[in-house]
Amino acid sequence: MKINLERIEVYADLAKSRSTVVDMRELIANLIYEKGSGLACSVLAHKIYEHRGEMEFDEEEVKILRAVAETILAPAACDALTALLDNSKKD
Repeated sequence: MKINLERIEVYADLAKSRSTVVDMRELIANLIYEKGSGLACSVLAHKIYEHRGEMEFDEEEVKILRAVAETILAPAACDALTALLDNSKKD
């Protein structure tokens, strides 16, 4: 699955009337590096931190990204990353 963590639309309110485009690479990479466990998390954190633009993620990496979204991120960021992963899955 290819996704771009540099340009994620995050809504600023529940009505979804205001949004901003956010580069979440560093945030997600640091969360995986700090909160994850094992070599797979370390490799993924470095991959995200060191690359720009659209990146290819395998199923295991997507599972880690979803876990970060669902357990660590604030609700607005969780919704944004989950939507990005879901929409990319359809492509």
